[in-house]
Amino acid sequence: MQKTENRRQKKIVGSKQYAVGSKTTSYLLFTAYCLLLTAYFFSGCATSKTESKKLDNAASSLKVEEKADQSKREKAALTKVYAEPSADMVQLTIETTDPLQYTAFKLNDPSRLIIDLSNVGLGDIKSPIKVERGVVGAVALHYFEQSNTTRVEIGLSAPISHEISKPVSNKIIVSIKNKSTEEDNETTVASGKIITVNSIDVQRLSDGKTRIIVKTDSVEPKFTLIKKEDLKRLSMDVEDARILPQGQKALDTTQVSTFVKKVSSFQHKDKPQPIVRIVAELTEISSYNISRNGTDIVLDIEPPGVASKKIEAKQSVSAEAKINDVSLEGGKKYNGRKISLDFQDADITNILRLIAEVSELNVITSEDVKGKVTMRLINIPWEQALDVILKTNKLDMIREGSIIRIAPAVKIAEEKKAFNEAKKAAIEGKVVEEETEELITEIFSISYAKAGDLTKNLEKIKSKRGDITIDERTNTLIVKDIAKKVTEMKSLVEKLDKRTPQVLIEARIVEVNKNFSKELGIEWGGKFNLASDVNFPNTVAVTGSSVGTSAVSLPAAAGLGSGGAISATLGSVTGATQLDLRLSALEATGKARILSTPKITTSDNKEAVIESGRSIPYATVSQSGTQIQFIDATISLTVTPHITPDNFVSMKIVATKNEADFANQVQGTPSIIKKKANTEVLIRDGETTVIGGLYKTTKQENVAGVPWLMKIPIIGWLFKKKSDRDDGEELLIFITPKIIRS
Repeated sequence: MQKTENRRQKKIVGSKQYAVGSKTTSYLLFTAYCLLLTAYFFSGCATSKTESKKLDNAASSLKVEEKADQSKREKAALTKVYAEPSADMVQLTIETTDPLQYTAFKLNDPSRLIIDLSNVGLGDIKSPIKVERGVVGAVALHYFEQSNTTRVEIGLSAPISHEISKPVSNKIIVSIKNKSTEEDNETTVASGKIITVNSIDVQRLSDGKTRIIVKTDSVEPKFTLIKKEDLKRLSMDVEDARILPQGQKALDTTQVSTFVKKVSSFQHKDKPQPIVRIVAELTEISSYNISRNGTDIVLDIEPPGVASKKIEAKQSVSAEAKINDVSLEGGKKYNGRKISLDFQDADITNILRLIAEVSELNVITSEDVKGKVTMRLINIPWEQALDVILKTNKLDMIREGSIIRIAPAVKIAEEKKAFNEAKKAAIEGKVVEEETEELITEIFSISYAKAGDLTKNLEKIKSKRGDITIDERTNTLIVKDIAKKVTEMKSLVEKLDKRTPQVLIEARIVEVNKNFSKELGIEWGGKFNLASDVNFPNTVAVTGSSVGTSAVSLPAAAGLGSGGAISATLGSVTGATQLDLRLSALEATGKARILSTPKITTSDNKEAVIESGRSIPYATVSQSGTQIQFIDATISLTVTPHITPDNFVSMKIVATKNEADFANQVQGTPSIIKKKANTEVLIRDGETTVIGGLYKTTKQENVAGVPWLMKIPIIGWLFKKKSDRDDGEELLIFITPKIIRS
């Protein structure tokens, strides 16, 4: 541009010089002077025109650059979409030319993951993009010109869980797990009942507000509203809820509202707690109000920059007395009673008094707490309302028990700083005092405890310069430290060096034997004496045996003091035939008790063992020869008592009975029958506890008799013997602890 103007100047000057050559010499000097003046004048005009043109060109250049920048901002485009599969997931990377904002949600039938990129063009990327890895099929791209939104639609073969990273360098990374969420472990929702979000409706009200209505099937749907000022979004989570497939969509609301661009609704989480999220994208930061209307959740969004309608100051406490946990993303958690505050130019001290009444705490304000407050807070915890009011008015608080003290934030900060400095100075002064104070030596004679055991506790008290020495022979501690520490250690030794209480344990070990036996037997005998009348050469006689020699001998064990027997002799009138019958029976019952009452004294928390029995020798053969070893068949009782401060005794008891079984021997060595009971009881001093149930039962039934004849009904009892035996044995242990008092 500058070179063009210079060439133009040279052309003008050259033409003037050519005119000078055509004039006569008489007018040379005069003409030269005039030409010099004319050249100077035209040169100035040309220069001013050149500068003006430069400014115009610069302005037009700036306009072109501004239009280019504006066009660039309006036409931010999608540049890359590519997948990086791994063993357990697929990572999908989305890149754009400028920083991006997105909304993500899932759709079903078929399963899809939708990511809407606001104010982003489609670019030159071809669609669809085939992935075919894991649960990810193809990625389809769509552009909505009216809202200047590019949609990335990820096709899925099954419902999945996913994560989206924060935008970094104009890109986001979507991590999609290959494992279906249906294969995850089932988790029960904490609240139990699941509500349904039927639809989302967006309306424009007569006063300019935009109303978003979330229709549910529950009378009291639970929700949390999250405001993200940096992204100009309002996000509302409906808890314990699922949305119908037709309700999962992104609504373009530019025809309804000038400051709400889009409203999206989708299933944000499935497990462990299902959450439906509704996201409203705003053109500018706006105030809002949320409420319930029957089964609907109503969100009213104010037009940006419009002042709230002036109303009378009023206060309403939320009807929900139920305490709910409310938290902002990235903020602290509030769990106080919910309140609603709506004020116009109200005195801040009156607001604080109102919060004190709701919180049931005492609030004290300094004289510097002044000012007016205009607010509209609906259904939030009182602690959150208090925090917002204090931060807005540059105030702070200190809570001491049930008292809240409020003052300007600067004064509170100075007070905290002064307190910390004083605390630090006190600690430093204490350290200096300990490092310079004179050391003293004191000897502690330990009576009941072990000096070495007490040292571990004293080491925690002594100063850096202190020293503790143990004299094991006299059970003495030699302490060298500053006077304050020596006093503290002396007090601790007096409290710990106490006589350990003792417990007298009286045990009564009772072995109860029960037996029952019954026998029934019979003996048959006879005598036959018949002589013939023929005396040739002598009388012929046939003689049977006398009573006592039995043809059938199956007696019971009837003897002196052990049972009973009945004898009978049946004979003919002539005395030729004599039949002897002897019936015997035995029935015996008995109970035997083996009672031992050992006593033993032990210290608190020390184990006491009582054992009684015998050791059975047996021989073993090895390379070194035959050796005699012993196996124990004993009754043992192990008790560990502990005395509680309220005079109860806690006892860990182990009762064991090892008995030799001589009926089952291996190479002459009897086997051992083991019985064991392990328990822990708590009883009062002097009371008795019992351990029972260690049984041994033996049953025997024997039948003997004459073959065939013994099996005849009824009559068979004349030819057989039967014995029954039932032995039972039970071990009972009675334990009585008694505290020995000095």
